[in-house]
Amino acid sequence: MDKTLKITQSKVSILIPVYNVELFIERCANSLFSQTYHNIEFIFANDCTPDNSMQLLRKVISYYPTRKDQVLIVNNTENKGIGQTRTTLLSSATGDYLLWVDSDDFIAENAVELLVSAIEESESDIVTSDTYIFYKGDENQILFSQQFPTNPKQYIEAIACHRARAALWGTLSKRNIWLDNNISILKSSTYGEDYFATVQLFYFSRKYQIIHFPFYYYNQVNINSYTTGYKSENHFVSMINLFDNLMLFFQKHNSESDYSLFLKKARITEFCGLLLHTTADLRRKYSYVLKMQELRLFYVDVSVTKWQYFLLKQIILKRFILSDILLFKAKILRIIFKIKF
Repeated sequence: MDKTLKITQSKVSILIPVYNVELFIERCANSLFSQTYHNIEFIFANDCTPDNSMQLLRKVISYYPTRKDQVLIVNNTENKGIGQTRTTLLSSATGDYLLWVDSDDFIAENAVELLVSAIEESESDIVTSDTYIFYKGDENQILFSQQFPTNPKQYIEAIACHRARAALWGTLSKRNIWLDNNISILKSSTYGEDYFATVQLFYFSRKYQIIHFPFYYYNQVNINSYTTGYKSENHFVSMINLFDNLMLFFQKHNSESDYSLFLKKARITEFCGLLLHTTADLRRKYSYVLKMQELRLFYVDVSVTKWQYFLLKQIILKRFILSDILLFKAKILRIIFKIKF
C-alpha cells in the first residue's frame, strides 16, 4: 500500500478482552497483527487471567515490530468480569471505528480493510457479516448465515429468534455512535452484556451494511471462556438483569410498545437455553422465569423445537421428576447420536 495513503486512513480500534485463553491467544493475535490495513490500535484488557495468556501475547507482539507501538495493554487490578472489562476497553479506544474480537477467536487477514471500505462506501454506522463457528477444531466448522433484515429495527427483532447475532464481536461500528448516544455495557453481567449493547447499537443506527464475507472465526471449543460451558446461576441472574435493563431502555426512549413482542420472544429463546442446560436444582429455582401462556403463544415464532417445547412445559408446570428423566435421556441421545436439543 502507498505510504501516502496510510496517513489518510481512518483509525480502527480493535478491542480484545483476555481471560483464560492460553490455547488460543497466539492464533488470535497473529490474525490481528497480520492485517492488511495499517492504521489500527490494538487494545488488550487483561482481566487478571490466571494462565499464561499474557506471556504468550507479549511473545507474539515481539514478532511484529512495526505493530508494537500500536498495542496498548490494560491490566485490571482485580478480576472484574466481561462486562466491566468491555467497558474498560471502550473507554480506552480512540479510533474512528470499533471492532470487537474475543481473544479465543480470530479474523481473516484482510478483514479490517474490507470492513472499513464497506462502512465508508455505504456511509453506514455499522457493518456486520456472516460467521464461521468452530465446535471441535478447524475441521468442524459451520457457516452461520444471518437472515439479514432490511432495517435496524428488524435486525433487533431477528435477534430474538437467533436469526441475527446479539454479539459485539464481528461487527465494525462508528465510535461516535457509542459516544453520542451513551451506549453502555452491562458492567455487572457475566453473560449477555454484549446483547444489551448490540440492541442499543442497532436502535440508534441510521443505516447498517451487510457484507457476505465471513471474516470472523468464532470459537466454541474453549470451555474456559466467559460464555461457554456449564450454565450456572450467574447465567440466570445475568439474563434476568439483561431483560430488566432492556425494558428500562425501551421505556426511557418511549419505545416499549414497539419492542414488547421482541422482549417476549427473546425471553423465551434465551431462558429456554438456560433451563434445558443447567442443573436440576437451578431448573427448580428458576422455573418461574417463563410462563406457560407466553410459551404457547410464541414458541412457534422463536428458536424452540417441539421437543424443547415439551420439555419446557414440564419444567414450567413443575413436573420436575419427569423433566429430569427426559433431560437425562436426551443428553445420552445427544452424546450417542450427536443430536442437539
